[in-house]
Amino acid sequence: MADVVVFKGTKSGLELRIDGSHDFLTIEEFLKRKLATSTAFFNAGMEVTIICQERELSPDEISSLNYLLTSNGLILGDVLRSPVDENIEKEKPKEKPIETPVERIDVEPIPQVDLLTLASESDTIFKDEIAEPKEEFFVYKKTLRNGQVLSHPCSVMILGDINPGAEVMSGKNIMVKGICRGIVHAGVPKNHDATIVADKLLATQIRIADVIARSPDHREMPQFAEKARLEDGKIVIEKYEETRKE
Repeated sequence: MADVVVFKGTKSGLELRIDGSHDFLTIEEFLKRKLATSTAFFNAGMEVTIICQERELSPDEISSLNYLLTSNGLILGDVLRSPVDENIEKEKPKEKPIETPVERIDVEPIPQVDLLTLASESDTIFKDEIAEPKEEFFVYKKTLRNGQVLSHPCSVMILGDINPGAEVMSGKNIMVKGICRGIVHAGVPKNHDATIVADKLLATQIRIADVIARSPDHREMPQFAEKARLEDGKIVIEKYEETRKE
């Protein structure tokens, strides 16, 4: 029997090739085994493009695959379909990539990088947001593109930009070492103490717990880092003053 699921490394991340002739329960079980036995092959935050042969994946199937990937620290990228025999692809009309929205789901906590170690890799670390040096943190070291959704129950740090159409959801705080132009939702579902910090906070929508604020249509590029928090039931944005601990 040919492999039901196969991972292939690419310059941009990983490809997950799926033999769509099998039922989904079989595909799901083989993917669980592959993830369990290939942890050394993956780096947390790697983007995975799914390529399914023979058929399209349903939204529910994509949601289940997204859960398995995210639970192992991977990020779901594009979901594509390819013919069974790729050699005959030129004889068939080219199909446009299937742009399937990724369903947002929460995942179990994943052991992440200690921020004290990360400090050596970045000039600015939002240390005053960290209750303890060993607080569990999800660190994503790439830019999030349009259509990508990153969801995690712990605090999230993005070492890159959040492009328009991308979304980040966190059960605690969100910190962006870059330009934030997408949707950011901290404190999911009702953590009113959560905050959002970004070098350039230009989010199209800011949510903290169950409170929503939209960015003005024409907002100038901030000249300093900003912090969004809740005050009297409303979201306020203020200049972020970094506190460095000795």
